[in-house]
Amino acid sequence: MRKILFISYSHKDKKFVNRLIDNLKNAVDLNQGKLEIWIDKDEIKVGDSISKKVEAGICACDFFCLVISGNSLESPWVEQEYRAAFNKQITSNGTPVILPILIENVQLPLFLKDIRCANFSMDYQGGLMELLDSIKNLNSA
Repeated sequence: MRKILFISYSHKDKKFVNRLIDNLKNAVDLNQGKLEIWIDKDEIKVGDSISKKVEAGICACDFFCLVISGNSLESPWVEQEYRAAFNKQITSNGTPVILPILIENVQLPLFLKDIRCANFSMDYQGGLMELLDSIKNLNSA
């Protein structure tokens, strides 16, 4: 069964996100059509309502990947996305699974302090392996 991974990020962090997407798409375990990546630049077309497309993406996703940086913590769009994901998680028996990705050493907001983050801030490859292992384990559950 195909699962959807929604990536929430600040556009100021797009260099990191583009690298992450490339790595996710090239991951052997994930590249068998079992995981679809929902990213705004691919899903939102000219003329689309951004908020409606984002809402539909969050409603459809199984995993919500929150890229955490100083930029994302200041972004009203990212805040709107993670609030929608947490609300959906509360009302939908734990779906989507929230997968926080820490890309800078920043103070985590209170709502994230109890969720283990994949830490990319000091070791990109180590963070990527943590994230891939989590997705693989959750995807096979």
